[in-house]
Amino acid sequence: MKIKTRSIKSVSPRILCFLAAALVLQVFFHHISSQNDSSISTLPPAPQAGHLKILSMGEQSALAKITLLWLQAFDSQGGIKLRYSELDYTRLTQWLDRIIELNSKSDYPMLLASQIYTMVPDTNKKRYALEYVYKKFLQRPEQNWRWLSQCAVIAKHQLNDFNLAVKYAQAIRKNAPGAPTWAKQMEVLLLDDIGEYETAEIILGGLISSKQFKDEKELIFLQDKLTEIKQRTVEK
Repeated sequence: MKIKTRSIKSVSPRILCFLAAALVLQVFFHHISSQNDSSISTLPPAPQAGHLKILSMGEQSALAKITLLWLQAFDSQGGIKLRYSELDYTRLTQWLDRIIELNSKSDYPMLLASQIYTMVPDTNKKRYALEYVYKKFLQRPEQNWRWLSQCAVIAKHQLNDFNLAVKYAQAIRKNAPGAPTWAKQMEVLLLDDIGEYETAEIILGGLISSKQFKDEKELIFLQDKLTEIKQRTVEK
């Protein structure tokens, strides 16, 4: 049976560029890994953004996905499963930065930072990951508010750091007007939890008077919550 072959000229230039970029990237990752020291858990330094963009050959989104897959797989080396707490978080976040620079529309790097790399027993690394998400939120509030809301929950329940949780929730209220009601009222609920009734009352009153909430049910809920907090202020 005769096998039909196609000329390479019939292959889309876009596909050829992608395959070439994938090959170059594979060689690149092998090179930086070989420059690594003897510790299997050492994450290599992230390259400069400009170098990665050149390597992408115009396929930055594709390169971002490949780099992300490589980074995710880094905790499994030679059949050995590493703990995330063994990774260098400074270098880890530098790699996340590079991926975001290649494709700023992707939410996956922030999902990893807020929901995966915060799940470590090392408190310092957990806080480092939380602050990384916070900094990225300030750069793109409307895109990243959901990840910061996750960080507020982690700060409250895993670190028992209510002040940090309030800081993140307050940032959402002040910087992400497009965030939903539940995200904007997180700060009020946290302040209520720690007994800061007067502050919670002022903030909640401001939210109601701002007329940001068009849904009547949401408005009624906020008004009921305000009445409840006012009563607690009197009883305090």
